[in-house]
Amino acid sequence: MRLRLGLRAQILLALTLVFLISFALLGSASVQLIQRASMLEAERSGHVLATAAHSLVPLTNLLLFYVALTGLAVLLLAYVALTRLIVRPMETLTQSSERLAAGAGDVRVDEEGAAEVHRLAVAFNVMATHLRKERRALEDRLRELEEASAELGRTQQELVHGEKLASVGRLAAGVAHEIGNPLAAILGLLELIRGGDLSAAEQTEFLARIQRETQRINGIIRDLLAFARRDELEQPGQSADPRRAIEDAVNLIRPQKGSRGVTIDVQVAPDVGRVALAEPRLAQVLLNLLLNALDALDGEGTVQVHAEPLGDERVRLSVRDDGPGIDPAIMDRLFEPFATTKVVGKGTGLGLAVCHTLIESAGGTIRASNAPNGGALFELDLPRAPRLSSRPPPRDPSVA
Repeated sequence: MRLRLGLRAQILLALTLVFLISFALLGSASVQLIQRASMLEAERSGHVLATAAHSLVPLTNLLLFYVALTGLAVLLLAYVALTRLIVRPMETLTQSSERLAAGAGDVRVDEEGAAEVHRLAVAFNVMATHLRKERRALEDRLRELEEASAELGRTQQELVHGEKLASVGRLAAGVAHEIGNPLAAILGLLELIRGGDLSAAEQTEFLARIQRETQRINGIIRDLLAFARRDELEQPGQSADPRRAIEDAVNLIRPQKGSRGVTIDVQVAPDVGRVALAEPRLAQVLLNLLLNALDALDGEGTVQVHAEPLGDERVRLSVRDDGPGIDPAIMDRLFEPFATTKVVGKGTGLGLAVCHTLIESAGGTIRASNAPNGGALFELDLPRAPRLSSRPPPRDPSVA
């Protein structure tokens, strides 16, 4: 760190240097003048030069002493004057500046002293006044921002509450619609059967239709329970082989009537590993996505199912078709319950909501988009399952 001298020390050094130089020059000049005058006097009076020079030594010493004393007095007076007129006002301004920088709001210096010091004090007081005004303005602005932030938080809570109520309303409307239709059909069929004017074949057919509608209601309720019971879906320690889960889902799709003209392209990276989701759950998600793809293709097209690692921590599975894609009107609420564009009886709109719940319960994410070249694209990012130790379990000593 560079050493910096104070103003007092610098003034003292400067005055001392000036004194030494002045004393040396003045003393040398005085001694030479005295010697010259003495020589001239000796020549006129006829005295010996050596005797005259010897008699001048006390006079020279006395002159040098007075010169030194006078210089020291001037030095002291100059130091006192400069300290009072310059150093002390500067120290006051410095201390006031430090207080102002530390946050003091009532800093002010006396406007006195020489003209330059007075101007500096006036400028400092004006600056301090402006800073106090700016600080008050900033404090008022900060208070306004805090109030606005609190109001924004309250508004956000109201919006979230409103969105929750809207979601509950959509859920209730979906339940009423999906369950109300089959219930109405069941009631109508039961009234016809109770009338007793039906043949045995008609009664058998109506009972079969009642059974189908009842199974449809049961399926809706099961899907709702699967969507609602998020905590029960979390199964720590479960893992799945994406390759086997894809094979199981594709094998379930193959016998479907709508899959005969559909090509299913499966590509699984060799180092994909295992994911942190139970294999039946993963197969259920893939089966749901494949069924949606078949419905979108309407019996003809291509479905691509890929699985690849994303670094060392995650695995991505994607299901893509070359159908018409996802309707933009429903894209934002695609994973909400009963969000569907299918006709009544073709689907409940709970499948993707259940898929979303299953993937999130494993710590993954699911995204839906329209592929650039057409068709719908679903991407599932799942965490890798922790690798188990390859060491065999310890043998029970009680077993022979």
